[in-house]
Amino acid sequence: MVHLVRRLVLPAVLLLAGSLSASASGLVQIVIRGQIEESGGAPIQLKLKADGSELSFRGLLAYGTRSGDLAALFERRLKGQGIRYSLGPAAAPRGEISLFIEDVEAITVRLGGGLTASVTSVEEVPDRLRLLPPNRTTGQLGGEVGIFVTSEVRGTGVLSQAALSLDLPNTKTTSAWVSEQLSRRAIGASMRSSRPTPDSWTSTGTTSGGEAIAMSVRLYADSDWGVEMTLSPRVNTR
Repeated sequence: MVHLVRRLVLPAVLLLAGSLSASASGLVQIVIRGQIEESGGAPIQLKLKADGSELSFRGLLAYGTRSGDLAALFERRLKGQGIRYSLGPAAAPRGEISLFIEDVEAITVRLGGGLTASVTSVEEVPDRLRLLPPNRTTGQLGGEVGIFVTSEVRGTGVLSQAALSLDLPNTKTTSAWVSEQLSRRAIGASMRSSRPTPDSWTSTGTTSGGEAIAMSVRLYADSDWGVEMTLSPRVNTR
């Protein structure tokens, strides 16, 4: 009888384990704007983990490269890796163009030279946000970052948005310095925040009780500052 119970329980446990899987967290949107204005071109990077696939692209794009050109390049690379995405139409040759990427676990975007981007975690706030200082060592190194956190009062559906901005220094700096500054600025912006690691930052909501449900990061810089987001995996039932 004991052996029979074991035979029945073991397949049930295996079935349950097989029906649960950790998958990528959700949807990330990149909005690309502008055109490369530097005569020698500018470096760019897209690094991505999504639903078990990885993409790492880094290169130098020529003067005159437009937002639509870059979005088309990213689209081709995503398709080649089998990563799910959708691409919106460009508003103008160098106008805004939106790229939605599904099942994202982690993403890094570096632009510059006249191309700018916003990176939005559409369905949740990231576990960690890192602002990555430029790899370049010459030229204008500074910039500005704006962070917008949408929160919801649990059980009410009431939404609110808190925002903070930070001037990025025109000197060599570190992600840890940026994280510390964001933590300080969050207090004045009525945000609840934390530093999961010394060089990263995130917000959990507002000081008035709202729970963070999405985050958008807008980076404006001539140099190749980067945005890195790490999202939480979900456990899905298949």
